[in-house]
Amino acid sequence: TDGQDGNDGTDGQDGDDGDDGVDGSANVDVQIVQWTSSNTMFNEDDSPNENDGNVYAVFTNSSLTQNVLQNGFIKVEMATSMGGPWFQLPYVFYDETTDDISFIYDGWYSYGQGAVTINWNCSFGRTLSEWQQISSLYQAYYKITTIVE
Repeated sequence: TDGQDGNDGTDGQDGDDGDDGVDGSANVDVQIVQWTSSNTMFNEDDSPNENDGNVYAVFTNSSLTQNVLQNGFIKVEMATSMGGPWFQLPYVFYDETTDDISFIYDGWYSYGQGAVTINWNCSFGRTLSEWQQISSLYQAYYKITTIVE
């Protein structure tokens, strides 16, 4: 016959908690901005026709520090509503109604310390009043994400 197991001893008390570690710094910042008629600017470059140009808006962003510019990453996305779907810039679309591409619209961004500039252009040119007529194309929400190591 098998013998019976002996009684297990009781566990000792838990030790004291160690010191908390140093707080880390956040390395991701997300800013959602809205492009509206009040922040729309127009750059007239007369290309390809007189009075044509592109529209743009400048958004200040305090997370765009020199450290981010040298060691980080910036991504810009757009959506017609806060719920998305979000589309990453540069964003390019063209007329598919004919066999030939009759026009191209493109949205892109540039950035420097403290600000992001978002631009929209059209291959056949647009005047300011023409851009205003299609403002729903570019007047949207933009998500600016900055990441630094």
